[in-house]
Amino acid sequence: MPNPVLVVLSASQSLADIDYPVGTSAACFITTCTLLTNNHVKMVIATPGGLSPEFSCEDEKSESWIREHKHLFAAPVDVVAAKEADYAGLVLPSALGARKYLVNG
Repeated sequence: MPNPVLVVLSASQSLADIDYPVGTSAACFITTCTLLTNNHVKMVIATPGGLSPEFSCEDEKSESWIREHKHLFAAPVDVVAAKEADYAGLVLPSALGARKYLVNG
């Protein structure tokens, strides 16, 4: 069986120097999950420190989907502990907080 894909999400609600939602875009995460699962690709969710991910929900439909599928991201791994060789690829759904963390972390 092929290695899973590592999906890195933001664990940030806000950042002092960014005046914009920094959580992972719920719509982008939903699209990512749909594409991966429809193609039978296993995913592993990772966040900085293994903390609970934060989402920026663009609408009520996205917010509802996130609530209904919280089991998908209930136990994220620490992105720093993830070993490149264990994964077939990396997906970084739209999230200013995650990008800033990866650049500065």
